[in-house]
Amino acid sequence: MRPLGPALGRVVVVLAAYAVFALVVLSGAGLLSRVLVLPSLFDRLVTGAVVIGLPLAAVLAWRYPSVGDGPPRSESAGGE
Repeated sequence: MRPLGPALGRVVVVLAAYAVFALVVLSGAGLLSRVLVLPSLFDRLVTGAVVIGLPLAAVLAWRYPSVGDGPPRSESAGGE
C-alpha cells in the first residue's frame, strides 16, 4: 500500500488550482452572458461543467504522479 502523504498533497494543490480556475471561468462566463445577452442556460451549463470537473481533477491528481520531469531515462538512452 502506498503512503498517503505525497498523493494527498498533490490532490490538495490540484484542488486549490482548480478553485482559482473555476473562479475565473465562472466570473468570465457571468460577464460574457451579460455582455452578449446569453440565456441563463449558459451560466447553468458552465457551472455544471465546473462542478463535474472538480471530482475528475481530484481523481486524476490522486491517480497519476506528477509528470514534470518526463519519463525516466535509462543509462543506454543517452547515447554517451
